[in-house]
Amino acid sequence: MRLQDENRLTDYEQVKVAFFKDLQITEQEIEQLFKKSVEEIKLLILKSSTGSEAKNKRKSNFVYLSVHPTN
Repeated sequence: MRLQDENRLTDYEQVKVAFFKDLQITEQEIEQLFKKSVEEIKLLILKSSTGSEAKNKRKSNFVYLSVHPTN
């Protein structure tokens, strides 16, 4: 119902434009960064489950990730 409200869609577009303007980045650049981060996480998970460290310890599929601001 909220998505069908034209006023809310207008608000969303305004917020989206302001967001990208504040960040000084395009939507395509964010998509590229997201895709790159997905590949990095895939590699991290692969290394943690198949590397020599995993063989020496009990097998575990848990990966701990931390996000740090770059500012």
